[in-house]
Amino acid sequence: MKKDVAGNVARYKAQLVAQGFSQVGGVNYDNTYAPVAKLASSQAIIAMANHLHLELHQVDIKGTYLNGVLGPNKVLYMQHPPGYKAVDAGMCVLCLVKTLYGLKQSGWRWYQKLTSIFTSLGFQQCQVDQ
Repeated sequence: MKKDVAGNVARYKAQLVAQGFSQVGGVNYDNTYAPVAKLASSQAIIAMANHLHLELHQVDIKGTYLNGVLGPNKVLYMQHPPGYKAVDAGMCVLCLVKTLYGLKQSGWRWYQKLTSIFTSLGFQQCQVDQ
């Protein structure tokens, strides 16, 4: 429940989280590494922008882990969330196409997606600090 300043319920918010603790390395995922910018790289970018009188902006992408795409060779299934299973679903499960919060490979898949977007826009990846 999201509450306002007075303590009243403003809205309800739900988040579907996968049970990543049940994933098996080498079977359900191969890589979980998602690089983070080095402090020196961030400082260099800020210094260059300051020297060139450029304006910097910060972006907060909501739902980043929900935008990663699972590869066609890695099929993941999950049970229906409690209370959301259709009456006629029987013993059916859900096949995931995109990553969810809780999956061990969500950070890596998001990084791959972001890298492909930047590459398609003409940017080149730095070999020193990816």
